[in-house]
Amino acid sequence: MSEKESKGTIHKVWEKVKQFGTEAYEKGKEYTAITELKIKINSFKKEKHNLYGEIGECVFDLMERKETKLEEKTEIKARYDKICAIKEKISNLEFEIDKIKQEHDIDDEELEQMVKNETEQKSKEEKAPPRKKAGSSPKKSTAQKKTDETAKKNSGAKKS
Repeated sequence: MSEKESKGTIHKVWEKVKQFGTEAYEKGKEYTAITELKIKINSFKKEKHNLYGEIGECVFDLMERKETKLEEKTEIKARYDKICAIKEKISNLEFEIDKIKQEHDIDDEELEQMVKNETEQKSKEEKAPPRKKAGSSPKKSTAQKKTDETAKKNSGAKKS
């Protein structure tokens, strides 16, 4: 193989490496965008869940007071309207996620595996025992310190 052919081959390999790196970087950006959207969706779902609870409490209180036409009560209607707005936001975010997936050819299995790996990694980090500082030793109890002091005094007395 001549030097010219060798340089051509190296150039081709380098171009493929650069292309792969660029594609991986772009896909990583898209995964990050999807993850951020899913976090927003979960936040909206929690807010919606809390509103359902508030509506339940309002309905219970109104029924105890023998109120009628509960759907017309402002405290219920306001929460109902918030829930509807949240559902719309969630729907828009899910549409955005689907759009990103289609534009960048991201499949759900690949995305779910990435989320699973990240979750497992975080779980391992949380379960890992804290690291000790170099040169540190466990703290002694007051009783242990007194025992050590007594032993030092007694050993000094025996030597004399």
